[in-house]
Amino acid sequence: MPESATIHIFHLARKDDKVLFLHTSDGSHLVQALEAGTVRGVYGREPKVESLTELRTRLYGIIESEIRRWIGEKNFLTRFVISAAIFLVSFLVLSFAVPTPIPILDELIFSLVAAGAVYVALGRRDMKSELVLSRRVALRSKLDRVVFEEDSAVHQIEAILDEMEDIGPAAVLSSMDSTDVPVFRDDEIPIAREAVSYLHAMFAKRELRRAERRMARARRKDSVKDVSAIKKKVMNATGDVPLFLSYLKLKTTVTERR
Repeated sequence: MPESATIHIFHLARKDDKVLFLHTSDGSHLVQALEAGTVRGVYGREPKVESLTELRTRLYGIIESEIRRWIGEKNFLTRFVISAAIFLVSFLVLSFAVPTPIPILDELIFSLVAAGAVYVALGRRDMKSELVLSRRVALRSKLDRVVFEEDSAVHQIEAILDEMEDIGPAAVLSSMDSTDVPVFRDDEIPIAREAVSYLHAMFAKRELRRAERRMARARRKDSVKDVSAIKKKVMNATGDVPLFLSYLKLKTTVTERR
Protein backbone atom coordinates (compact mmCIF):
# COMPACT_ATOMS: atom_id res chain seq x y z
CA MET A 1 0.00 0.00 0.00
CA PRO A 2 1.17 3.55 -0.56
CA GLU A 3 2.98 5.21 2.29
CA SER A 4 0.93 8.40 2.44
CA ALA A 5 -2.75 8.94 3.17
CA THR A 6 -3.25 10.25 -0.36
CA ILE A 7 -3.27 7.68 -3.14
CA HIS A 8 -2.26 8.64 -6.65
CA ILE A 9 -3.48 7.72 -10.09
CA PHE A 10 -0.53 7.85 -12.46
CA HIS A 11 -0.79 8.82 -16.11
CA LEU A 12 2.54 7.86 -17.71
CA ALA A 13 3.17 8.87 -21.32
CA ARG A 14 5.42 6.51 -23.26
CA LYS A 15 6.95 6.61 -26.71
CA ASP A 16 4.79 6.14 -29.83
CA ASP A 17 1.85 7.81 -28.07
CA LYS A 18 1.40 4.83 -25.73
CA VAL A 19 -0.02 5.48 -22.27
CA LEU A 20 0.38 3.57 -19.01
CA PHE A 21 -1.98 3.99 -16.06
CA LEU A 22 -0.85 2.99 -12.60
CA HIS A 23 -3.33 2.86 -9.74
CA THR A 24 -4.50 0.62 -6.94
CA SER A 25 -6.43 -2.47 -8.02
CA ASP A 26 -7.84 -2.83 -4.49
CA GLY A 27 -11.46 -1.69 -4.82
CA SER A 28 -11.99 -1.16 -1.09
CA HIS A 29 -8.82 0.95 -0.88
CA LEU A 30 -9.91 3.09 -3.85
CA VAL A 31 -13.41 3.58 -2.47
CA GLN A 32 -12.12 4.54 0.98
CA ALA A 33 -9.78 7.09 -0.56
CA LEU A 34 -12.54 8.52 -2.77
CA GLU A 35 -14.87 8.87 0.19
CA ALA A 36 -12.10 10.56 2.19
CA GLY A 37 -11.24 12.84 -0.73
CA THR A 38 -7.61 11.70 -0.79
CA VAL A 39 -7.22 10.67 -4.44
CA ARG A 40 -4.95 12.75 -6.67
CA GLY A 41 -4.15 12.31 -10.35
CA VAL A 42 -0.59 12.99 -11.53
CA TYR A 43 1.07 13.15 -14.92
CA GLY A 44 4.32 14.17 -16.55
CA ARG A 45 3.60 14.93 -20.17
CA GLU A 46 0.17 16.42 -20.83
CA PRO A 47 -2.49 13.65 -21.07
CA LYS A 48 -5.00 13.47 -23.90
CA VAL A 49 -8.71 13.68 -23.14
CA GLU A 50 -9.35 10.23 -24.61
CA SER A 51 -6.71 8.75 -22.29
CA LEU A 52 -8.42 10.17 -19.22
CA THR A 53 -11.78 8.89 -20.51
CA GLU A 54 -10.30 5.40 -20.85
CA LEU A 55 -8.92 5.64 -17.32
CA ARG A 56 -12.25 6.79 -15.91
CA THR A 57 -14.02 3.82 -17.54
CA ARG A 58 -11.49 1.42 -16.02
CA LEU A 59 -11.90 2.91 -12.54
CA TYR A 60 -15.69 2.82 -12.89
CA GLY A 61 -15.29 -0.94 -13.34
CA ILE A 62 -13.25 -1.24 -10.12
CA ILE A 63 -15.87 0.80 -8.26
CA GLU A 64 -18.66 -1.39 -9.63
CA SER A 65 -16.89 -4.57 -8.50
CA GLU A 66 -16.37 -3.12 -5.04
CA ILE A 67 -20.04 -2.08 -4.78
CA ARG A 68 -21.09 -5.61 -5.79
CA ARG A 69 -18.81 -7.07 -3.10
CA TRP A 70 -20.06 -4.55 -0.51
CA ILE A 71 -23.78 -5.14 -1.11
CA GLY A 72 -23.17 -8.88 -1.32
CA GLU A 73 -21.62 -8.91 2.15
CA LYS A 74 -24.22 -6.51 3.52
CA ASN A 75 -27.22 -8.59 2.38
CA PHE A 76 -25.62 -12.04 2.48
CA LEU A 77 -27.53 -13.28 5.52
CA THR A 78 -30.91 -12.23 4.11
CA ARG A 79 -30.19 -13.83 0.72
CA PHE A 80 -28.92 -16.99 2.37
CA VAL A 81 -31.94 -17.40 4.67
CA ILE A 82 -34.44 -16.81 1.85
CA SER A 83 -32.61 -19.20 -0.47
CA ALA A 84 -32.41 -21.84 2.26
CA ALA A 85 -36.15 -21.48 2.87
CA ILE A 86 -36.82 -21.92 -0.86
CA PHE A 87 -34.66 -25.02 -0.86
CA LEU A 88 -36.50 -26.52 2.11
CA VAL A 89 -39.97 -25.74 0.76
CA SER A 90 -39.11 -27.04 -2.72
CA PHE A 91 -37.63 -30.23 -1.30
CA LEU A 92 -40.67 -30.91 0.88
CA VAL A 93 -43.16 -30.18 -1.90
CA LEU A 94 -41.35 -32.39 -4.39
CA SER A 95 -40.88 -35.16 -1.84
CA PHE A 96 -44.54 -35.44 -0.80
CA ALA A 97 -46.63 -33.90 -3.58
CA VAL A 98 -44.80 -34.71 -6.84
CA PRO A 99 -43.69 -38.25 -7.70
CA THR A 100 -40.21 -38.35 -9.27
CA PRO A 101 -38.34 -41.16 -11.08
CA ILE A 102 -35.38 -41.11 -8.67
CA PRO A 103 -36.48 -40.32 -5.10
CA ILE A 104 -34.39 -37.83 -3.09
CA LEU A 105 -31.83 -37.22 -5.89
CA ASP A 106 -34.34 -35.45 -8.14
CA GLU A 107 -35.69 -33.44 -5.20
CA LEU A 108 -32.19 -32.37 -4.21
CA ILE A 109 -31.26 -31.27 -7.72
CA PHE A 110 -34.48 -29.31 -8.33
CA SER A 111 -34.35 -27.72 -4.88
CA LEU A 112 -30.71 -26.68 -5.28
CA VAL A 113 -31.44 -25.15 -8.68
CA ALA A 114 -34.43 -23.26 -7.27
CA ALA A 115 -32.45 -21.99 -4.27
CA GLY A 116 -29.51 -20.96 -6.48
CA ALA A 117 -31.80 -19.13 -8.90
CA VAL A 118 -33.42 -17.22 -6.02
CA TYR A 119 -30.00 -16.34 -4.56
CA VAL A 120 -28.81 -14.92 -7.90
CA ALA A 121 -32.09 -13.08 -8.49
CA LEU A 122 -31.88 -11.45 -5.06
CA GLY A 123 -28.32 -10.36 -5.81
CA ARG A 124 -29.43 -8.73 -9.07
CA ARG A 125 -32.30 -7.03 -7.26
CA ASP A 126 -29.88 -5.67 -4.67
CA MET A 127 -27.67 -4.19 -7.42
CA LYS A 128 -30.68 -2.22 -8.66
CA SER A 129 -31.69 -1.00 -5.21
CA GLU A 130 -31.82 2.66 -4.24
CA LEU A 131 -28.99 2.09 -1.75
CA VAL A 132 -26.64 0.80 -4.45
CA LEU A 133 -27.73 3.43 -6.97
CA SER A 134 -27.05 6.30 -4.57
CA ARG A 135 -23.62 4.92 -3.60
CA ARG A 136 -22.66 4.32 -7.24
CA VAL A 137 -23.62 7.88 -8.18
CA ALA A 138 -21.77 9.33 -5.19
CA LEU A 139 -18.55 7.40 -5.88
CA ARG A 140 -18.58 8.14 -9.60
CA SER A 141 -19.12 11.82 -8.85
CA LYS A 142 -16.15 11.82 -6.48
CA LEU A 143 -14.02 10.08 -9.12
CA ASP A 144 -15.06 12.64 -11.75
CA ARG A 145 -13.88 15.41 -9.44
CA VAL A 146 -10.37 13.97 -9.08
CA VAL A 147 -7.92 16.60 -10.32
CA PHE A 148 -4.90 15.66 -12.45
CA GLU A 149 -1.79 17.77 -11.89
CA GLU A 150 1.66 17.84 -13.42
CA ASP A 151 4.21 16.26 -11.09
CA SER A 152 7.99 16.40 -11.27
CA ALA A 153 8.38 12.83 -9.94
CA VAL A 154 6.22 11.54 -12.81
CA HIS A 155 8.50 13.37 -15.26
CA GLN A 156 11.40 11.38 -13.78
CA ILE A 157 9.48 8.11 -14.15
CA GLU A 158 8.60 8.91 -17.76
CA ALA A 159 12.27 9.66 -18.44
CA ILE A 160 13.16 6.18 -17.18
CA LEU A 161 10.48 4.62 -19.39
CA ASP A 162 11.86 6.46 -22.40
CA GLU A 163 15.40 5.38 -21.56
CA MET A 164 14.46 1.70 -21.34
CA GLU A 165 12.85 1.56 -24.78
CA ASP A 166 15.05 -0.55 -27.10
CA ILE A 167 17.95 -0.48 -24.64
CA GLY A 168 20.77 -2.99 -25.17
CA PRO A 169 21.95 -5.54 -22.54
CA ALA A 170 25.22 -3.69 -21.81
CA ALA A 171 23.37 -0.40 -21.44
CA VAL A 172 20.92 -2.06 -19.02
CA LEU A 173 23.77 -2.87 -16.64
CA SER A 174 25.27 0.60 -16.79
CA SER A 175 21.82 2.16 -16.36
CA MET A 176 21.14 0.06 -13.27
CA ASP A 177 24.43 1.13 -11.68
CA SER A 178 23.83 2.86 -8.37
CA THR A 179 25.84 5.90 -9.51
CA ASP A 180 23.60 6.36 -12.54
CA VAL A 181 20.12 6.39 -11.01
CA PRO A 182 17.80 9.40 -11.12
CA VAL A 183 17.76 11.53 -8.00
CA PHE A 184 14.30 12.14 -6.59
CA ARG A 185 13.86 14.94 -4.12
CA ASP A 186 12.83 13.92 -0.63
CA ASP A 187 9.25 15.06 -1.25
CA GLU A 188 9.12 12.98 -4.47
CA ILE A 189 10.23 9.70 -2.90
CA PRO A 190 6.78 8.70 -1.50
CA ILE A 191 5.18 9.12 -4.93
CA ALA A 192 7.99 7.16 -6.60
CA ARG A 193 7.60 4.36 -4.05
CA GLU A 194 3.86 4.28 -4.65
CA ALA A 195 4.47 3.85 -8.39
CA VAL A 196 6.93 1.04 -7.60
CA SER A 197 4.31 -0.68 -5.43
CA TYR A 198 1.81 -0.68 -8.33
CA LEU A 199 4.45 -1.99 -10.74
CA HIS A 200 5.40 -4.64 -8.20
CA ALA A 201 1.80 -5.86 -8.22
CA MET A 202 1.81 -5.93 -12.04
CA PHE A 203 4.91 -8.15 -12.10
CA ALA A 204 3.71 -10.66 -9.51
CA LYS A 205 4.13 -13.76 -11.67
CA ARG A 206 6.57 -16.30 -10.30
CA GLU A 207 8.75 -16.25 -13.42
CA LEU A 208 9.04 -12.46 -13.20
CA ARG A 209 10.03 -12.59 -9.54
CA ARG A 210 12.67 -15.12 -10.61
CA ALA A 211 13.80 -12.81 -13.42
CA GLU A 212 14.10 -9.96 -10.91
CA ARG A 213 16.41 -12.06 -8.73
CA ARG A 214 18.44 -13.14 -11.77
CA MET A 215 18.83 -9.51 -12.84
CA ALA A 216 20.22 -8.65 -9.41
CA ARG A 217 22.79 -11.45 -9.80
CA ALA A 218 23.62 -10.28 -13.34
CA ARG A 219 24.30 -6.77 -11.99
CA ARG A 220 26.67 -8.17 -9.39
CA LYS A 221 28.50 -10.29 -12.01
CA ASP A 222 28.24 -7.58 -14.71
CA SER A 223 27.01 -10.33 -17.09
CA VAL A 224 25.66 -9.01 -20.41
CA LYS A 225 24.86 -12.59 -21.48
CA ASP A 226 22.59 -13.11 -18.48
CA VAL A 227 20.75 -9.84 -19.18
CA SER A 228 19.99 -10.96 -22.76
CA ALA A 229 18.55 -14.25 -21.47
CA ILE A 230 16.47 -12.46 -18.84
CA LYS A 231 15.03 -10.04 -21.41
CA LYS A 232 13.87 -12.98 -23.54
CA LYS A 233 12.12 -14.60 -20.58
CA VAL A 234 10.45 -11.34 -19.62
CA MET A 235 9.29 -10.80 -23.20
CA ASN A 236 7.66 -14.23 -23.18
CA ALA A 237 5.99 -13.53 -19.83
CA THR A 238 4.77 -9.96 -20.33
CA GLY A 239 5.66 -8.68 -23.79
CA ASP A 240 6.80 -5.41 -22.16
CA VAL A 241 10.52 -5.59 -21.39
CA PRO A 242 11.02 -1.78 -21.16
CA LEU A 243 8.38 -1.51 -18.43
CA PHE A 244 9.94 -4.37 -16.45
CA LEU A 245 13.39 -2.79 -16.69
CA SER A 246 11.93 0.57 -15.67
CA TYR A 247 10.39 -1.09 -12.63
CA LEU A 248 13.76 -2.58 -11.64
CA LYS A 249 15.54 0.75 -12.02
CA LEU A 250 12.85 2.61 -10.06
CA LYS A 251 12.92 -0.01 -7.33
CA THR A 252 16.70 0.29 -7.10
CA THR A 253 16.40 4.05 -6.86
CA VAL A 254 13.84 4.21 -4.07
CA THR A 255 15.42 1.31 -2.15
CA GLU A 256 18.77 3.06 -2.02
CA ARG A 257 17.09 6.18 -0.60
CA ARG A 258 15.73 4.43 2.51
